[in-house]
Amino acid sequence: MSTVSGPSGSQNANGRLVSSGRRDVEGGRQLRIWNLRAFHFPTKKKYSVEVNLGPASSSTGLAECVSNSSFSWSDSLFIDLPQDTNQLEVTFRIHQKRTIGHWTKPIYEQTQTLSSLSPPNQQSIRVLAFKIPAPDFSPDAAMSVTISIVSSMEAARIASQEARDRANQISGHALPSTIDVVDTLSSARDNAQPIYEAVYPFLDKIQAFVEVVDKVSELHPYAKIAWSVMSFGYKVLKNQKEIDDDVNSLLDTMDDVYTFLLASEPLHEIQAHKDVARRLIEQTRECGFFIQHYAKDKSLAVRTVKNLSGTVKKNIKSFQDSFQNLKAEFLGTAAINTEIVVIRVWELQQSAFENIVLQDIPFIDASFQTEKQCHPETRTGVIDNIARWANRPISTDGSVPRIFWLRGVAGSGKSAISHSIAHRFDQTKRLGCSFFFPENLENANKKRGPRVTAEFVVRNVVTGLSNLIDQFRKSVVDKATQRELRQTDSITRQFEELFKAPSADVQFVGPFLIVIDGLDKIPTGPTRNTLFEILAKRLGELPPNFRFLISSTPDHDIKAAFDKCGYLQSFDLQSLDSSEAMRDVTTYVNSRLAEEIDAGHFTPEDVIALVKRTESHFWYAAAACDYILADAAGETLCDRWTYMKSLDDWNGILKLSQRYRAIFDHIFRLTVDDPRLARYRLIMGRIMTLFDPLDTEGLIALIPKDQFPHALLDFLGPLFIGTFEPSAKLEPFHSSLRTFVLDKGRSKIYHIDKATQHHQLTCATLQAMSARPIANGHPPVDDLRSHLRYACRFWGYHLKETIYDKEVEQELVKWSSTDHNQLRWLRILNHMRKLAEVRALVTHMISWDQANTPLMTDHAVVLGSGERLQEFIDHHQINDTVLSLPEPIVFPVPIQGIVTA
Repeated sequence: MSTVSGPSGSQNANGRLVSSGRRDVEGGRQLRIWNLRAFHFPTKKKYSVEVNLGPASSSTGLAECVSNSSFSWSDSLFIDLPQDTNQLEVTFRIHQKRTIGHWTKPIYEQTQTLSSLSPPNQQSIRVLAFKIPAPDFSPDAAMSVTISIVSSMEAARIASQEARDRANQISGHALPSTIDVVDTLSSARDNAQPIYEAVYPFLDKIQAFVEVVDKVSELHPYAKIAWSVMSFGYKVLKNQKEIDDDVNSLLDTMDDVYTFLLASEPLHEIQAHKDVARRLIEQTRECGFFIQHYAKDKSLAVRTVKNLSGTVKKNIKSFQDSFQNLKAEFLGTAAINTEIVVIRVWELQQSAFENIVLQDIPFIDASFQTEKQCHPETRTGVIDNIARWANRPISTDGSVPRIFWLRGVAGSGKSAISHSIAHRFDQTKRLGCSFFFPENLENANKKRGPRVTAEFVVRNVVTGLSNLIDQFRKSVVDKATQRELRQTDSITRQFEELFKAPSADVQFVGPFLIVIDGLDKIPTGPTRNTLFEILAKRLGELPPNFRFLISSTPDHDIKAAFDKCGYLQSFDLQSLDSSEAMRDVTTYVNSRLAEEIDAGHFTPEDVIALVKRTESHFWYAAAACDYILADAAGETLCDRWTYMKSLDDWNGILKLSQRYRAIFDHIFRLTVDDPRLARYRLIMGRIMTLFDPLDTEGLIALIPKDQFPHALLDFLGPLFIGTFEPSAKLEPFHSSLRTFVLDKGRSKIYHIDKATQHHQLTCATLQAMSARPIANGHPPVDDLRSHLRYACRFWGYHLKETIYDKEVEQELVKWSSTDHNQLRWLRILNHMRKLAEVRALVTHMISWDQANTPLMTDHAVVLGSGERLQEFIDHHQINDTVLSLPEPIVFPVPIQGIVTA
C-alpha cells in the first residue's frame, strides 16, 4: 500500500520517534495518533506529518506516494496530554521532501478541535478526515487519522510492538509478541497484520461515518447495518494470513471514498448528497457480504463460472467502479444514477421459455405496502434488532436462528413493523419475498379475484426469489418441467420440489429475507397445520442464507409449533417498556395531527389526553386519528374531538365492535346451541369481571376444576396480555374489550352477564378464604397464592354487586360463623399491608345483610360477625392511613399498637 522510508528527526533506541515532552511510563496519559493515510497526493514524492498539541509535537518518517490512490505512515505517534482533555486543539502539518537535499518544506496546515474524548481502557476512537487544498494538489486530496487516548504504559507497549513488527519485516523471522492489538470487534488475537492494516482503519471510518449520519433519519438505519456487515466480514477475513491484491485494492477504494465524505460538508444540507450517501452505504453492505463469502470460500474463484457472473476480479472491479461513480455523483461531476452492484450468483440472460414456466406458477399480490410502514421515529429499537438479526453473517452451525417470530396481541403494530422491514430490505435488494395475509381474510376472499390462501405462500416465495436471483430462476425452471408440479396445491411438494431442490443448486452470497405477516389469519385446517410444520421443522433443510421474519398473534397452535422449533428467535411487543410504547404512540399522534396542532385546533394537552385513552395501543390511536380527521358535512375537527371527550366509551364511533366480533369469530366460532358456550361465559366472565387481573394459576383456582379452563385459556393469546408467562397477569389488551363483552347489543353471542359473574366470584372468593386453617405463626406472603390474596381484598366488592341468592348466603354464613376464618383474613391483609381495606369490605358485608334481611334465614350470624369486625376496626382506629398492626393479632380481643402510613 505504501513505501515508507527511514524516519527522520529524534529517534529512540528502536528507531521510534517520540514526542518532545518527557514520557512518564509509570503514569500519565498519551494522545495516540495512528492509521495516518493520505489520498490522491502527487506521486513520486515523499511526505511526512508533524502533529502539535500545545508545545509538544511528534513527527512521522517519510512515506512515498507511489500511486495516485493512497499511501500511509505505519507507526503510531504519541504526545503527552495536558490535565484537561475536554477540548484539545491538534495541529497537523504536511511536509514534502525537497527534490535535492534532505530537508522538507511545509505544504499545508490544519487545526482540529477535539472534544469529549474517552479516557483510556474504554477502547473508543475518533476518526478525523480533512481535505488538503495545497498548491498543485488534486481537489480529491485528503487525509485521515485515527486518534485515541491511551495510558503511558499502553503507549510504551504499542511502541515496543510496532518496533518488533518492523524488525520482523526486515529479518523475516517472527519475534515474541509483547502486545495484543486492540480490536473493538472481537476479543480474539489479531495475528494477521496485513489484514489488520487493510481492513481495520477502514472500519474506523465507517463507524465515524455512522456517527455523522446518525441524525439523518433517511440514512442511519442503513449505515448501522453496513458497519455491522463489514465488521463481520473483518472477523472472517482477519483469520487469513494474506489478502489478495484485488481485495486489497477494493478496500483502498472504499477507504478513499469514505475519507472524502468525512472531509466534505454536512450530508444533511443537500438532498442529492443524502441520496448518494444512502447508495454508498448500500454498496458498502454488499461488499461486506461479498467479503464474508470470499473469505470463507477459498475455492470461490474456481467455481465462479458456475456460481458467479464473471470472475472475482471482475466483481471487485464492478464494486470499485460503483464506488468511484458514487463519489463523482457526490462531487456533481457526473450526471448519473449509479446502480448498486450486488453479487447475486446470477447470469443476466433470460429466455422466453423461463418466463412461460414461471408465469405458470400461481402467484397472488400480497406484498408489502410502503404507506403501511411505521412512522420513521417509532418502533426503531424493534426494527433495528430485526435488521441486525437478518444481516448476521451466514453460518452453518445453527448460531443464527432461521426464524424471527414477532408476536403481539391484535392491533399492536406487528404488521406495520413487518411492512417497514420488508421495505427496507427491498430497497437494499435483499428481500426474497413478502407475504401479508389481509386483516380480515374471510371478507377479503369474498371479493373478486383469487383467494388469499396458505397455498400461495411458498409459490410467492419461489416467484420472488426467481425474480431476484437468476441462478435460482434457472434451477426452478429445470426442475418444474411438469405443469402438474407448477400448479400443485400441496404445500409439502411446493417446499420440497420448487424451493428446497432448486436452492441446493445455487451458491448464495449474503442473506435474503422472507417476510410472512398475519400467520394467525390462516383458517384452521390441514393446510394451516402443514405450513406451520414446515416453518417450525424443515427450514433447516434450506441454505442458511434464508431468514424468515414471521409476525402473528400468539395463537395456541402457532405457539405449540414454534415451541418445538430449534432455530427460532422471538420477541413479544408487549415486553416493550411502557414509557417507550407511550412515546411511540405520542410521536405517531403528533405526526398524524401535525397540521391541526400547528393551526391551533389541537393542543399538546389534547394529544396527551388522546394518547392516554389509547393505552399505548397503535391500532386504537390510528382509529382515533382517522375519526378526528374525517370530513363530515357541517362538522369541524374541534366538534368531533369535543364529542369524543364527552364519551366514556369510543366503541361506537371507532367501530370497534365489528373488529372485535371478527377476532372472536376467528378464535371461538360460537353458535347459540354450542355446548362450549357455557365454558366460554364462565372463563371469559371470570377474567372480565375481576377487579384486579390475576395470573393464570390464580384465575384457574377460582374456576371449578370440572370446567377444564385450559381448554379455553390456551387460545386467548390474540386478545389478552400475559398468556405466555404463567406468572404474568392475564388482562385484555385494551379496556375497550371489556366494554365490548359486557354490552350485549355489541357482543351478541359473546356477551358476558356481569351480575352472574359477581355472584359466582362472591362464592369462589369466600370459599378460597375458608379453604384451610392457618398456623399460629405468621404466614410468609410468598406462601399465599395469588387467588387467596385477591379473595381477601375483593370479596366484599363482588358481594356488593350481587343480588340475594341462597348459595351466596350459605357461603357468607359459613365464612363468618367462626372467628378462625376472620382472624385468618385479618392476618393475611395485615401481612400484605392492606389492613386499611378492611373497613370498606366490612361495610359492604353489613350493607348487603341489611338490604336482604327479609330473604335471609341466617341474618343474625352475618350481622353479628359484621358488628364484631366493626368494633375491632373502631377500637384500632383503622382508616386509610393504617397499613398493618403488630402481630400477633387476636380476634375479637383487641390489642394495642398501630403502624400508620
